[in-house]
Amino acid sequence: MAFPRKVGEKVTLTYKTDLEIKVGDLVQVPLRNQKTYGIVFKTTGKKPTYNVREIQEICEPCMLEKWQIDLISWISEYYICPLFKVVKLFIPDKIFRNKKLRERKSE
Repeated sequence: MAFPRKVGEKVTLTYKTDLEIKVGDLVQVPLRNQKTYGIVFKTTGKKPTYNVREIQEICEPCMLEKWQIDLISWISEYYICPLFKVVKLFIPDKIFRNKKLRERKSE
């Protein structure tokens, strides 16, 4: 899971879910004491050996395509740029504050 803002020293965070999650989905997750949005960058069937929090809901399926996720990762590595800054190039912050998105998820 990647976020459009810095969340500490980690590049991505791991979450668990029983939902049908795909790479590129915009999801709502708990982060510290808040709810926030993140983009699914990778999925796996393996359970981690450490405790993880659960994805709360899918807000926008297929927000980014697989090729966009790959491009974001490549840009971040090639230009030695934090992943969250590159994510913001593809999904601006105003989308995360968008009233329609918050209204749609509350329906």
